[in-house]
Amino acid sequence: YTHFRWYTVRSAKQLMQDNGYEIVYADVAGELPFGRVSKRIFSSKVEKFLFRMLKSVSKGLFGSQLLMVVKLP
Repeated sequence: YTHFRWYTVRSAKQLMQDNGYEIVYADVAGELPFGRVSKRIFSSKVEKFLFRMLKSVSKGLFGSQLLMVVKLP
């Protein structure tokens, strides 16, 4: 048993709420699939736009890190 855990966006939010935290902000960070190839094809501005579009489809599928700001009520 280790400190490393896998969470979905939903399960991470639920964990915070179950432990009494209020979610102020929740998002994911990451990059386009096949990052090395996409960096050669697209400018960084286009990459960011495409990643935002993919995130809107599925944060859990395209995000690689969960970012949350929580507070106690």
